[in-house]
Amino acid sequence: MKIVFISKCIDKTGITTHMLTLGRQLVKMGHEVYLITSGCNKNNLETLRLFKEFKQAGIKHRTVKFPLYSTTGLKNQIKIFLKYILVLPKAMKVLREIKPDIIHLHYFIVGYIPKIYNMIFKRIPSIATLHKADVVKTPLSCKADACIAISEEVKPEIINKFKYSKVYTIYNGTDKVKPCKRIKNSKPNILFVGSLERRKGLDILIDALKIVAKTNPNFTCTILGDGGVEWVNQLIQNANLQEFITLVPFQDPQSLYKKSDIFVLPSRVEGFALVVIEAMMNGLPVIRSNTEGASVQIVPEKTGYIFENENSEELANYILKLLEDENLRLKMGKKGYKKAITEFSSEIMAEKTIAAYKSLIKD
Repeated sequence: MKIVFISKCIDKTGITTHMLTLGRQLVKMGHEVYLITSGCNKNNLETLRLFKEFKQAGIKHRTVKFPLYSTTGLKNQIKIFLKYILVLPKAMKVLREIKPDIIHLHYFIVGYIPKIYNMIFKRIPSIATLHKADVVKTPLSCKADACIAISEEVKPEIINKFKYSKVYTIYNGTDKVKPCKRIKNSKPNILFVGSLERRKGLDILIDALKIVAKTNPNFTCTILGDGGVEWVNQLIQNANLQEFITLVPFQDPQSLYKKSDIFVLPSRVEGFALVVIEAMMNGLPVIRSNTEGASVQIVPEKTGYIFENENSEELANYILKLLEDENLRLKMGKKGYKKAITEFSSEIMAEKTIAAYKSLIKD
């Protein structure tokens, strides 16, 4: 099967990681995978590394210069709208050259491309994935033939807001990681991986750590990500936690999973957090907010804990439980690993995605 992914760019987000993981697995299964994006920031070593990984995985890249920024104000939004329209001829040309069997959209805003293509040329089935629960609907967000929900919680938005009738639930998966000996820390390390923005709840985590430090100061915390560095640094200073927390610019998190003891995701909004599955694949107990995907990913008291969204006191209590009991951490980590490899592997994700593709091609 010849498959085309369309996304705005290759960046340091879960969407890029998802496309790389899915695309790599589809290539292993014998399919031909193309990726249409505006490319990556070649001055950023991490996005350049990701760009090279797509190539190494056998995923063929084609460049269409989508606008890479969002803005407010009617005048600016009209300018961006026009820029999307101006790249349409190039997108049409690339699709005609590839002649795909199916188009898979990873940003709703590029939905206009298969819609217009199918009005002019031979029809190609299309499917879109909603990667998070708060996507803005625009005139360019034309419906595909079907939509993938990455958690049950985002399904209502797909059906009610975007008016899809054909919806497949396919959880994000990640590549299996062989268990290895953990790196022993002098103090247990708490890890966060994600963008440094308000919706990821770093202020909630830092408020919780302030409570934790008063009871048990025997810990460190690593925050891995890019974005609002000044905002997060200010939060750390205000909480007087400089000696506990280290900010690390985004990189491949694999080595940090091995050096950590607890993973925390305090997000206010999610779709189906891939970093949680990555942490479980690396044998870490996970504490996360009760946002989208939590009930499927975590078995409370078995593989980790789920706390009420924005409740920093409850989060602090769960962190303290794990800090004070190494055996509990190891036990939960082992159970989480088993759950991840049996339910959230890239193989399972790819097989279910191919089944969705085939049903649309038959239609």
